[in-house]
Amino acid sequence: MSARRAGFTLIEMVAVMSIAGTVLALSTGIMVMTLRSERKMDESRQHLSRCRALAEQLREDVHRTPPGGIRLEEAGQLLVLQGKAAEGEAKIEYRATPQVVQRVEISEAGEITRREAYRCFGESEANWEILAEERLLQLRIVALPVPPGGSREQSAVFPVIVGMGAWLPDGGSGQTARNTGGNMQ
Repeated sequence: MSARRAGFTLIEMVAVMSIAGTVLALSTGIMVMTLRSERKMDESRQHLSRCRALAEQLREDVHRTPPGGIRLEEAGQLLVLQGKAAEGEAKIEYRATPQVVQRVEISEAGEITRREAYRCFGESEANWEILAEERLLQLRIVALPVPPGGSREQSAVFPVIVGMGAWLPDGGSGQTARNTGGNMQ
């Protein structure tokens, strides 16, 4: 009889290689999904950071605007804060476009003294609303298009509580009707 030699058979080697290949393929797929998720989370953090900066600036500007100084123009596409919100400012305009919300400070001489742009989402649709009865000025931004397969839209709503007569020229007496602006594109 011949003695058995120590070693692996061809079938054992093929089985080990196929198991190793399967483990490698699964781990690579998991790593790719993890990196994609991390990138999406980073983008979401950046969106939230920019939205937070816009919300803080909008609240600050609205609360510094004197009574009767808030109005919507151009069918609700432009929010104008009229009056001396800060030294040397005649008005501040907020305009939403498909990519950004622009904030422009205009001096009494009509010169642009400062311009800022806030990009909360990529392609988006925005609208301003003045809700007189609730004493709210509100900006709603909805990201377009809704992610494929997603049932929830990405959106941000910026409500600002304002004084009773903030958007009424007579300082608050009279109308309390809802005034809604249209889409801003």
